[in-house]
Amino acid sequence: MAAGTAPLRVGAEVTLRTDTRVRERAGVRRRRATGRGPDRGDVDAAGTIGVDVGTTSVKAVAVRADGSVLATARVEHPVLTPQPNVLEHDARVAWREGVLVAARRVADAAVAAGARVAAVNVAAMVPSLCPVDADGVPVGPGLLYGDERAKGGERGLDPSQDGELVRMLTWLAAQYPGAAGN
Repeated sequence: MAAGTAPLRVGAEVTLRTDTRVRERAGVRRRRATGRGPDRGDVDAAGTIGVDVGTTSVKAVAVRADGSVLATARVEHPVLTPQPNVLEHDARVAWREGVLVAARRVADAAVAAGARVAAVNVAAMVPSLCPVDADGVPVGPGLLYGDERAKGGERGLDPSQDGELVRMLTWLAAQYPGAAGN
């Protein structure tokens, strides 16, 4: 990885980097401080974008360092149930395109308001996984927590303790042996 980049895993299928190419593709431009005024010129205090990849939508918010909200966005996506107790997302739509659309909307609004986007934080429902190719493009469905293909384990435990993640990984590895990481 190049110096000065920080990987950010979204869902389990796309890596964004804070390098120039990604910022340009997302429509986010760095503004240079001029050295004037308490905030070094026309650049507002740094802003943060928060993204939540939820069960039925991606929500995003842009806030200034003081906590004031600059913009919000919501991009809905369906929960797919091709069979009883099978819970999926179209990972490309929900976990990639939805995230990029929501983040772009709030980033554009933040920049238009004179803010400089300095950080992005992403949260998502867990465990939720999908198989990807070597480029991080989904090659199968996004399995959601509670999907029967990962059933088993002790009821009532925290998702980080009940083994659902390992069972999902095991099922996905068997179904998609050509996926990256296998």
